[in-house]
Amino acid sequence: MNRGKCQVTLNMSENQNWTASFETSRNITFQVTSLPNKYCYVTIELQDRDPNFQLVADYQFKPNPGLLSTYKQGEKIDRISQLENRRTRFLKLKRNRGIIYISCLTNKQNNSFKIKITAKDQEQCDNECSLNGFCQVILLQQKSEGCVCLNSFIGNDCHQLSEKIVSRSIKDVEFFNTETIKYFSIDLYDSLGKDLRLEFESECEDWLAIIIYKTKALINPKDSNNSKYSQIFNITGGHGTILTQIPINLPESQRFLLFAVFKSKSYQDTNHLQIGFNYHSYSPDEDGQDSAFLASIIIPCILGPILLFILIKMGLKRYSNPGNLIFPFQNHNFDRPDNTQEHRYEMPTEYFRENRNSQPSRIQQNHQNDRTNTSLNIEAQINNRNSQQNRNNISYNLDSRPPRNNYSYNLIFAGNQLLSHRYQQSIYQNNNSNRYRNQILTVSQENQFLNIPSPAPRRPPQRINQIDECSICLSDLTNHNVVKTTCGYKNYQRSHKFHRDCIQQWFAQQRNCPNCRRPTSLQQDN
Repeated sequence: MNRGKCQVTLNMSENQNWTASFETSRNITFQVTSLPNKYCYVTIELQDRDPNFQLVADYQFKPNPGLLSTYKQGEKIDRISQLENRRTRFLKLKRNRGIIYISCLTNKQNNSFKIKITAKDQEQCDNECSLNGFCQVILLQQKSEGCVCLNSFIGNDCHQLSEKIVSRSIKDVEFFNTETIKYFSIDLYDSLGKDLRLEFESECEDWLAIIIYKTKALINPKDSNNSKYSQIFNITGGHGTILTQIPINLPESQRFLLFAVFKSKSYQDTNHLQIGFNYHSYSPDEDGQDSAFLASIIIPCILGPILLFILIKMGLKRYSNPGNLIFPFQNHNFDRPDNTQEHRYEMPTEYFRENRNSQPSRIQQNHQNDRTNTSLNIEAQINNRNSQQNRNNISYNLDSRPPRNNYSYNLIFAGNQLLSHRYQQSIYQNNNSNRYRNQILTVSQENQFLNIPSPAPRRPPQRINQIDECSICLSDLTNHNVVKTTCGYKNYQRSHKFHRDCIQQWFAQQRNCPNCRRPTSLQQDN
């Protein structure tokens, strides 16, 4: 041991448990040259609390004070114990990485501490997890994850008891005179990707402070001067709310939210506090799903009755207005009369006069059942009334009863109006300025008046296989190159004529006759 140079060299192969006490104001470095075991554990107990005392280590070289911020917690530096201003420090070092350098850095005069360096193969955590947890090790990576606390214990070594707050609940907290701080923990596993809302309500106005811890370091509000590790919120007016969003990819090391409520002062024996943990806002995906679900319910409930009401109203309007309907007379398929026979129609010329005070008329039709009779009796009578309805109706009398033939005419009523304006003008012009009340119409005028098209001429039936032409090429059979075929069976046979070349080409594809489609063959005399 070289105390003058403040450097101690150790060979752990000779002594696996080395312990010493120091009281000095200078920094001391311990050099471990040989480590036969898997781990090297360093434990320091301070006589007095010193927030500036640092325990650091490195491999191959002495610890560099400029690189302390990059050192890993628990392996090269015990940062948490320093932030908590505890009286203990702890490091866990590994072998096969070269010479180990361990340094104790302080600026305090007459600093007294006790150091213990142990070499062993078993896993060990800081303070043995205060007997409130166990050391977690990932077997595949052979990497220690520190203490896993049981029940409601928190902290780097599970030394502090906390109260759990369950989601969607309100917790009542009582502060007594001797209590100044209370710790709480929230499991964020069910709140990943959602909004977190913490509401605090107290009887007093200005005596509570909320401390949110960003690491496992449970820093006292009086010692918390670094916002990198904690954040403080003061409750004013007896009410405070903290709202934040939890990332969906939150690391496992930050699964539990740790915070404390610090009581600064109070003039009462007991102070009451309510803490509500209830996230009201959901993730954007769930919010979109809820909106789509509500829209799928609200839109059909609103638009469905509206569309049904519109359809019903349109249907009632359509069937309640007879002017929008078309009713044809029944066609009994009677024979059309000859063009030489004439019929008489009595047309009231007063209808075509531009007299708005003329009396309206209505057509009454009486159709008799024609199951046994062979004649059609159509009689329309004019009924003049004093109302102004149906002014555009045409009334006429058909007093022509043919003795032998029965007749039928398709007359269409459209909106209580028998004829269109085009027919009204044509008949008006043929009335010779209303000189005569009635007019006798010929059959041609009748057809023009009723808009009955003249029957198309009938086409004579087409003769099949005329004697003077070939039905295959449709050419005349005047030349000598003509043959006959015998079609059908023995009981029924027919003969047809074709050109020899045409029928031979036809037989090359099939043996049926081109005309009657029966089996055919050439006659022997051909």
